[in-house]
Amino acid sequence: MANWAELPHELLVLIVNCVKVIEDFIAFGAKVSRIFLPEAKGRECFPSEGWICSASYTGEVNLLHPFSRTLIQLPPQQALLAFDCDNTDDGYPCIDQAVLSASPSLTSDYVLMVSFYGYKNCLAFCRPGDLNWTNIIIDRSNVIGGVASLKYYKGKFYVVYYSGQVWVYDVTIGESCDFFELEDDMFKRPLVQFYLVEVSGVLLLVSRFASKGPNGGAETYKFRVFELDVIGGALKEINTLG
Repeated sequence: MANWAELPHELLVLIVNCVKVIEDFIAFGAKVSRIFLPEAKGRECFPSEGWICSASYTGEVNLLHPFSRTLIQLPPQQALLAFDCDNTDDGYPCIDQAVLSASPSLTSDYVLMVSFYGYKNCLAFCRPGDLNWTNIIIDRSNVIGGVASLKYYKGKFYVVYYSGQVWVYDVTIGESCDFFELEDDMFKRPLVQFYLVEVSGVLLLVSRFASKGPNGGAETYKFRVFELDVIGGALKEINTLG
């Protein structure tokens, strides 16, 4: 395990500025905090905004705060079956990504968006008190591939698909739009992975390129980083993070 104290000072400052809840700040000051979470045992876990979205093989889904042990029940995974992308698949839905718009410790006005798959990737979201998931209609004639990365940024959810398409979803008004598509053939390779990350208030699209290694695994050999102009709807490749 890496020693937090050995991180560059500017990175420590960036991390501290993102901490909003006092118990998380205390835990960060201790550098390493080991806790036992029986509530998460045997469950898929997805951290977001200081909470953990966990899903069990039985279908139960909840939000768990790892320090206060507060538990918020969510609609079950089985409820996602009603929202299959094409309403034709019978596969069991499995959540593979989950992102909060805000911490439930700070506000009750938050949205949890999940990416899930049966035979195809889909998107759905819920608000506090919802008994079911709200489906996001995905036009498969325009969207290719599954969800590679999901990020909440300045009031909207941004999604990058494995095909290199970036879409924006505004759940407050129920609208979606095609933001950008990486059209270079090099982004269509099977070992290219995409990540949406926020750095110093700017949303970045990171592309990681890999090739098959001598032992059959994937070995990373290059990254390309793009800054998303969320107002102009464009991408600008950058070569430094400052």
